[in-house]
Amino acid sequence: MKARLLPVLILVTLSPLAHSAETPGALAPVLQSFVDQHIAPGVVALVANQDGVLDVERAGWASLATRTPMRDDSVFWIASMSKSLTATALMMQQQQRHQHRGPHH
Repeated sequence: MKARLLPVLILVTLSPLAHSAETPGALAPVLQSFVDQHIAPGVVALVANQDGVLDVERAGWASLATRTPMRDDSVFWIASMSKSLTATALMMQQQQRHQHRGPHH
């Protein structure tokens, strides 16, 4: 399979992978593996919760042609995101319903 030449945005909702500024992030090797396996030339991941952004990490290249490194504010062309957004919204609703009613309702 041929590697895509567009940067890929990965939305990560697993806050345990986040890190503080003093410690290296567990997310960095995961992101680098996407680049090393030629799944994507560059990736940026943001981890957040209700209090705000917990971590932003990047790996790879924004442009392979110019070898421009990926940055936190790299701009992406994102297609076909409606399924991911819908699934996330449904899971959030389910979680809220579970918290309000309890686990056995």
